[in-house]
Amino acid sequence: MTGCAGEESATYDLLPTDSGKISHVQDGQLATTKQQIASLGFSTYLGFAGDEYGNAIAVDTAGNSYIAGTTTSFNGTTNVFIAKMSPTGTNLYFTYLPGTQARGIAVDSTGNAYVVGILSGGPTVLKINAAGTSIVYSATLGWNEISAIQIDTSGNAYVTGSVNNGVAGVDVAVGKINPTGTGFLYALAFGGTGTDRGNGIAIDRSGNAYITGNTDSTNFPLATAFQTVLKGPQDAFVTKLNATGSALSYSTYLGGNTYDYGNAIAVDTSGNAYVTGSTASLNGVQSFPVTTGTVQFNPGGGGDAFAAKFGTTGSRIYATYIGGNAAESGSSIAVSASGIAYVTGYTSSTNFPTSNLAYQRFAPAEVNAFVVQLTATFNAYTYSTYLGGSSADVGSAIAVNSTGVTYVTGNTFSADFPTTVYLPGGQYDAFVTKFNGP
Repeated sequence: MTGCAGEESATYDLLPTDSGKISHVQDGQLATTKQQIASLGFSTYLGFAGDEYGNAIAVDTAGNSYIAGTTTSFNGTTNVFIAKMSPTGTNLYFTYLPGTQARGIAVDSTGNAYVVGILSGGPTVLKINAAGTSIVYSATLGWNEISAIQIDTSGNAYVTGSVNNGVAGVDVAVGKINPTGTGFLYALAFGGTGTDRGNGIAIDRSGNAYITGNTDSTNFPLATAFQTVLKGPQDAFVTKLNATGSALSYSTYLGGNTYDYGNAIAVDTSGNAYVTGSTASLNGVQSFPVTTGTVQFNPGGGGDAFAAKFGTTGSRIYATYIGGNAAESGSSIAVSASGIAYVTGYTSSTNFPTSNLAYQRFAPAEVNAFVVQLTATFNAYTYSTYLGGSSADVGSAIAVNSTGVTYVTGNTFSADFPTTVYLPGGQYDAFVTKFNGP
């Protein structure tokens, strides 16, 4: 491992509490209601006159959902937005500030929201107060990109992304930021001689960090690896760091003979890691390493989403394809307190494997969001559904609360996206959908 951000090779700019501009949209500007749809807790467009993209979602213990994304509806430019919605889908706040990309969001026990993305100063970690009215801190990192964030119970922020390694390649970057946002508790980069990117991060109760992403390095750093070689031009990886960031507890490739990407990761209360992403490795002995007895041992075709579960020491427990006759990608994964995995993403398949309890059993358009709940052993879908209207819709992120209620955000081009509240505002809107469970 080599040091990166936080040392002399990188910048770490800290803005004061009242720095930067944050604008607030009045709650009433969003409100138009539609007839309730029984199988949804709520479902809403989140948009104005321009285009909105919902990229990340988190939920607090009260059932409020927090969404981060981008908007072009204000000032004629692209801005990052942060929104908060009540358990019934009422808009509590919608704030925006200069930036071009929002990739991740987390929320602490008092309702402060933490967002990562590209703001006006570059890759940034941002903390917003519980009312959504002011910036608590804003830290600009000297990284290429910042992709995901998680918060521990002490308010430390764990982030991942990528950084130039000073030679010819790009490495995975991981950092832990103190609760005041004034510096790193640790920061490191790891990777091989190729291009390595961190796309998702999770943390367990002990402060161990779990990272997934993609690599084309034949010498990616491994430890007690389930898969010891790069099998294709691009493989996913799964890495666990110890609580001080000083060593790899485990690190493994995850992929087959073509292109595989780890997009998101979650961890349960026992320290098992759950990963989703996309795979084009569909053929023979060099296919993606699925396990027998799972819900989809054989690929659907055209590239599939996947879900995989790893034990505390890095052993592969389960892995399954998720897909139909065309292309899928798993964008986000969440896991409940009881170890149940939930996945969202997009599908262009006409025969995506939906369940009998699906909200939408049949594809309403050529590209649709999907929402899947797997059983604890990955041997069946407890719930699987399309989610969309008559145009293109993509699921970007999913969160689950302590009772298994799921919250999904993404992007919709559909004027008839299934909603319970709020009509569309522009040509392309974010959406937020809450499922109370099957």
